[in-house]
Amino acid sequence: MIITPPEYITKEEYEKREAKLREEYNEKLLKLRKQIQEQRAREEERDKLKDRLWTERIVYITIIIGAVSILTTIIVMIM
Repeated sequence: MIITPPEYITKEEYEKREAKLREEYNEKLLKLRKQIQEQRAREEERDKLKDRLWTERIVYITIIIGAVSILTTIIVMIM
């Protein structure tokens, strides 16, 4: 078993490594935040489209029910 001495680094090298790691971490964090914002925006858009679709369906169903009731009234009056 060979024991190697620990690698000693200077304070400047340590600070460089730490700064580089911090920068990489901040870049990854920024990228994740952007992805989360984009996903939230897509979800909000999808919810708006769903709400609009349900509103249109309700309007169409109301129109159909109104037309059927008018036709029923006309048919009953004719008989």
